[in-house]
Amino acid sequence: MLERLADDETALADRLAAELADGGCALVVRNTVDRVTNTAAALRARFGAEHVTVAHARFIDVDRARKDASLLVRFGPPDHNSTSPHRPHKAHIVVASQVAEQSLDVDFDLLVTDLCPVDLLLQRMGRLHRHPRGELQSERPARLRQPRCLVTGVD
Repeated sequence: MLERLADDETALADRLAAELADGGCALVVRNTVDRVTNTAAALRARFGAEHVTVAHARFIDVDRARKDASLLVRFGPPDHNSTSPHRPHKAHIVVASQVAEQSLDVDFDLLVTDLCPVDLLLQRMGRLHRHPRGELQSERPARLRQPRCLVTGVD
């Protein structure tokens, strides 16, 4: 399901607080690295640095490879159709640039994305409920068992 969301850091933080109240993993994709860093700063102030991860193309290659590997461990495919032992049990938010829409086999419960061309939107949506998490997604928090994409910048 697609929904509009105001392009405002406070509205985003409030919505994520409500959506992730019972845990879950959200991916926030921004179109520029500056928007990634600004959004991450606002969300870290609200949720704490330990609950917000940043991924973008300006990291040097070795750091980016390390960050990509960490994302795959925490948000990649589950082992034997069960929850990954490394998947965060509490709410976690990844704020990323377009690096999240390409070549990473990661899976999130909720997606928030900047408005973008439809081919990129479909790529980003491919990170939403990518892998089964229990029968009928039962290992996801109840309010996040249906895939939803919130689009900002529509106004």
